[in-house]
Amino acid sequence: MNYLQFDLKKIIVSTLFVFTLVSVSIHTSYAATFEVPAGDVAALIDAINAANTNMEANDIILASGSTYILTAIDNSTDGDNGLPSINPTEMTIVGNGATIRRASDDVAEFRILHVSETGDLTINNLIVLNGRSSGGIGTEINGGGIYSRGIMEINFCSFTGNSAIDFGGGIANFFGALTINSSVISGNHADRAGGGIDTDGGTVTINDSDISDNDAPETSGGISNFFGTMTINNCNISHNTAGSDGGGVWSNDNLTINRSAIFENSADDFGGGIDNEIGTLTINSSTISHNSAGSDGGGIDTDMGTVDINNSTISSNTADGDGGGIANDAGIVRINSSTITNNSAGDGGGLLNAGFTELTNTIIANQQSGADCFNVAIIGILGSLGHNLDSDGTCLAFTTDGDMPNTDPLLGPLTDNGGPTFTHVLLPGSPAIDMGNPAGCFNTDGVVLTDDQRGPGFPRTVDGNGDGDARCDIGAFEAAVIAIFKSGGCAIAPVGAPIQMPVSMILLVLIGLRLAIRRKFQKR
Repeated sequence: MNYLQFDLKKIIVSTLFVFTLVSVSIHTSYAATFEVPAGDVAALIDAINAANTNMEANDIILASGSTYILTAIDNSTDGDNGLPSINPTEMTIVGNGATIRRASDDVAEFRILHVSETGDLTINNLIVLNGRSSGGIGTEINGGGIYSRGIMEINFCSFTGNSAIDFGGGIANFFGALTINSSVISGNHADRAGGGIDTDGGTVTINDSDISDNDAPETSGGISNFFGTMTINNCNISHNTAGSDGGGVWSNDNLTINRSAIFENSADDFGGGIDNEIGTLTINSSTISHNSAGSDGGGIDTDMGTVDINNSTISSNTADGDGGGIANDAGIVRINSSTITNNSAGDGGGLLNAGFTELTNTIIANQQSGADCFNVAIIGILGSLGHNLDSDGTCLAFTTDGDMPNTDPLLGPLTDNGGPTFTHVLLPGSPAIDMGNPAGCFNTDGVVLTDDQRGPGFPRTVDGNGDGDARCDIGAFEAAVIAIFKSGGCAIAPVGAPIQMPVSMILLVLIGLRLAIRRKFQKR
C-alpha cells in the first residue's frame, strides 16, 4: 500500500516522459552544447572531457531514450569511474530519458559518475543503472551510481540497481551540496550502510522523490545522514531494509522531514522507520506507518538525540522489543498535535520512554499490543503540557489541564482523508474534537499551526462540534463540520467522517439530483 495520497513513483516516471519532450529546449542558451549520438560512449567521454576544459557552462545532450553502455574504467579519481570526473566547470547532462549503465557484472567494477570538489553538475531526466563502486580506500569506495564532493543537482532521474562496497549504493555525497528533485532512488544496495543515499557531511535536500526498495546489511537501508544537514520534503520512503538500525532513514545530525510518508521499512535491530542517534530530528505533517524493528522503535528510535514531532501520525508500527510507535532510549522527545495509534510492542506499544518526553495536544491511544505509554522508572521523565488523550491510563503524566486519560478518541482507520499523507479521522462524537488548547495549537517552536497534518485547505481551529466555539482538536486531524439531514431536523458531523443516512433519505437525495439535472437540460 502507498501511504501518500498518490503513487509518487508513477507520477515521477510519467513526468520523465514529459520532461524528455521539453528538456532539450530548457538548457541554458549561453552554454557550450555537445550533442551525443545514440549509444556513442566514446563521444560522451569526449564531450565531458571537452566541457571540463573550456571553462564555460556546458550542456551535454543525450539522444532521446538511448542507452550508453560503459564497459571499462575511465579514471580512478576517488575510486574507479566509468566516465570522466566532473572538474572545475558548470555542466548539465540533459538525459532526454536516456540510460547510462555499466555493461554487466562480468566487466570491471566501477561507479558511473564522479563530481570533484570544484565540480558543479546537474543531471536531468537520466537513468543511472548498475554502477558498482570499487578501486579505492576509505570513502573512495562509496557511491555506486554517483560519488560527489562538489555541487550536484538531480532532476527527474532514476537510480536503480547500483551498489557500493561501503556506503551509498545509489548516491554518495561527501561534504558536498546535493539536491534531488522528483526522482526515484530504488533497488540499490550498499555492502555496509546507506542502501539508497549516503551523505558524509555537507547538505542534502530531497524533494518530491521516491526512495524505496533499497537495502544495506548494517544501518540505513534507504538513507544515511552521517554528520550532514538533510531536509526531506514531500517524499515516499518505503520498503527499505537494514540489517541493523534505521530501515528507512538513519541519522546522527540534523534531519528535517516535511509532508512525507515513511512506511513499510524494516530494521533487524532499532528504528524500523527512522533511527536517530545523537542528532536533531524534526518531523512535520508526516505519516510514519507500518514499519517494523527487530528490537525497539518500530516507527522511530532515538538514542541520545532530540526529536520534535508536529502535526504527524505514527500508526501501525511494530517492534519485537519495546516502543512500537516511538522508543526514546535516552534522548529528548517533544510531540505536539500528533496521533500515535495502532502500534504494537512488548512494553510501550505507543511510546517507550527512558529519556525525557513531553507531549501537548496529542492522542496516544488504542495500540494493538503494549500499553499506550511505558515510562522506565527512575531514568524516564514523561511530561504533559496539557490537552493530551490516552485510552488506557498508562500515560501517567496526563494530569494537566485538558488531559483526558482512559478515553477512547474514536478514530477512523488510517486512510485517505485528503492532503498528501494518510491520517486517522476523528469520528462523530470523538472527545478529541474541539478539546485542544483554547489558545491554539502550536508546534514545538511555539509557532501557531494554521493547518492540520493534511496542509492547506484543512485549517486548524475550527468549530468541529458546532457549539459556536472554535477550538483546535487534539491530534493530527482537525474535524470540520457539515450539516446532515436527520428525521426531525439537522445534525452535524465532522468532515471526513462516515455519515450514516437512512436508505429512504439517500433515495430522496438521488431523485432530487436527477430532477434538477433534467430541468437543467430541458432549459437548454
